[in-house]
Amino acid sequence: MIDQVFHYRIREISGDNWFYALFVYVENDILGRRELWDNLKQHNSGIGENALLVLGDFNTTLFPSETLRGINFVTENMFDFKDCIDEIEVEDISYSDIMYTWNGKSHGDNRVLKKIDQVMGDKFTSPYIMSFPQLSVGKP
Repeated sequence: MIDQVFHYRIREISGDNWFYALFVYVENDILGRRELWDNLKQHNSGIGENALLVLGDFNTTLFPSETLRGINFVTENMFDFKDCIDEIEVEDISYSDIMYTWNGKSHGDNRVLKKIDQVMGDKFTSPYIMSFPQLSVGKP
């Protein structure tokens, strides 16, 4: 069992529709992250054509463009993260509000901002999510 993810199967109260939701908090070390990436890949292989939503704090960005005033190249962590989401076939769900969800606690021009919190869904999730037009992803 892995302590970086909670797996849920969620069903609508008013119908037979259901989907999987995986809530993650990814460790900061690369070995812990790889353990989670492997777990997500294994879980995905068993859900068939059911919708999948993966959300939480991934402790890494997916692309260099998700960092302001930080590194501007692909790191090993980004490569591993991208490999995982490509394999489980999820993508970022549209968000509103602010893009960056983490800051380096410094001030002024030295402040580093990153998008490390993600909400991602697979091709089966998008139509389901779109049935709720008032739904948006944003930071409270």
